[in-house]
Amino acid sequence: MTMRERMVKNSQKVKRTKLTKSVIRPYLYLIPLFTFLIVFTYYPIARMFYLSLFQWGIGSKKVFIGIENYITVSTTPLFWQVVRNNIVFSFGSVFISVSLALFLAVLANKNLKFKGFYQSLLFYPHIIPLAVGALIWIWLFNPRQGLFNHLLGAEVNWLNSFELALPSLMVVQIWANMGYYFLLFLAGLQNLPASLYEVAELDGANSWQKFRHLTFPLISSTTFFVILLAIIHSIQSVDLVYLMTEGGPANSSNLIIYYLYTEAFRWWHLDIASTISSILFIVLLLLTALYFILLERKVYYA
Repeated sequence: MTMRERMVKNSQKVKRTKLTKSVIRPYLYLIPLFTFLIVFTYYPIARMFYLSLFQWGIGSKKVFIGIENYITVSTTPLFWQVVRNNIVFSFGSVFISVSLALFLAVLANKNLKFKGFYQSLLFYPHIIPLAVGALIWIWLFNPRQGLFNHLLGAEVNWLNSFELALPSLMVVQIWANMGYYFLLFLAGLQNLPASLYEVAELDGANSWQKFRHLTFPLISSTTFFVILLAIIHSIQSVDLVYLMTEGGPANSSNLIIYYLYTEAFRWWHLDIASTISSILFIVLLLLTALYFILLERKVYYA
């Protein structure tokens, strides 16, 4: 082999080595991410579905029973009561908190005095630990010494009333999360081009017309994200129920995650808890996919 042939061969070998490294290197950087996802996300989900097919608990042997746990859960009246509670809670808290956050963000986006103070005041409830916030609201709802009853001049048992316990939790949920949604909307509004509003004013558009035809369509991507986030928050409200009502009275304020928690860690029905988790996972996956399919086509991305 001549010197020239050896040089050409070495050059080709170096090129192949560089090409191999350039192809493999990005995947090497992804190994920690995939490892984390597999260990802490995909494996627990697979394990959850696996355990839902067995009858088992602490200290007992697992016995395979197929879909019997799913039949048991779906025929339990308490499960459907909790589902109804969660639908009412989610719809009410999401609609009110998102609407108020958008309204206040539109107002705060104007040249107001003390704008920073208002923004901090609205966001402050979100950074308060929920345990502290729950204690504040428990005092406000207190039937004898609470501020609300003092202002009303009555003794309303807010948290122990079958009709008022769930709406009371909705009020706290709205208070705790609205400031966060407000900041997200405000960030979206501040990125809108001012030239469009100047043209609209020249065309004689009033405030409502500018909001309807410019502001709301242009922040549809932010609205899309905020609504999805609010739905997730409303379903994850186990700590609020645990701290304020424990699902009572008569399960009138019991929500799906708290119901799952009590089955798993109060009654140690780990098989039923795994089944409820599996059902919730499937329902949320389908709802999220449906949400994206129906609404994403109407979302404007700048």
